[in-house]
Amino acid sequence: MEKPGQHIFVCSSSRINGQHQGVCHKKDSVQILANFMEEIEDRD
Repeated sequence: MEKPGQHIFVCSSSRINGQHQGVCHKKDSVQILANFMEEIEDRD
């Protein structure tokens, strides 16, 4: 696998215990992250 040329960081306000809370979570960051992951899988 090639070393990525760029990175995208998405704040998900994840806590160690797995709970999501905070400003990022309230703005649907978990869904945004899921959309990124789905698109990455689709593009292999």
